Amino acid sequence: MCVNERQYRPANAGSPGRAVQTGPVTVSRITTDTWGGAMIPAVLKSACAALGLLCMNAMAAGPTIGAIDQSNLGPFTSTNGAASPYSFGQSFVPTATSADRFEFLLGGVAATVVLRLRDGVAGTNGLSGAVIAETTPVTVDFIGSEWFGFQFAQPVALSSGQTYVAELAVLSGSLGVRLTEGNAYGSGMYLAGTFAAGSLTGFDLVFAEGMAAAVPEPASWATFMAGGLLLAGAARSRKR
Repeated sequence: MCVNERQYRPANAGSPGRAVQTGPVTVSRITTDTWGGAMIPAVLKSACAALGLLCMNAMAAGPTIGAIDQSNLGPFTSTNGAASPYSFGQSFVPTATSADRFEFLLGGVAATVVLRLRDGVAGTNGLSGAVIAETTPVTVDFIGSEWFGFQFAQPVALSSGQTYVAELAVLSGSLGVRLTEGNAYGSGMYLAGTFAAGSLTGFDLVFAEGMAAAVPEPASWATFMAGGLLLAGAARSRKR
């Protein structure tokens, strides 16, 4: 996306195109179009072409999680942004019994963010459930949209069918999240710090959660290397 986070205009999430102040959060609905295989705001298409800018496809890279359990991969149609301190969240219902990595489509300006996994939707804004686990801080300093990963030190045990909340807590800087509309992820809802839980009906964060790509065990590496040596030996024998 060739859109500067600081250029997003505040708009009421329920009234496209009408600029309304919504507290510390700015919400913008964008109209997207396909151009050269990339989803970009239609209103910026001609400007980007004229300036020769590289308009990045927000959906091009995708999450890097090895085994995805729950996800909402977009494409996104709205954005939300806020300066620290602030929190965004997404509730979800896993089918897997553990997870060690979450990824979100984000943009930001010198933002320091941690992911807190909370037990259920609780409190006025839904972000007050007991903290089960928390990642180390991640820096989000990217003008546009990119996937950012949050890795737990070890897999977190989950109960299949139970509701959890993935909270993005902005400790410093400004963070922008990417949203879908129309209840694209049917097993949860979008949460934001200054809004009552359930008031942002139909919105969901663009996210994925699951287990990171598995690292081969030492025994597997040994087997792999032994196989490589055997193949190399066979190749030398054929040359003789």
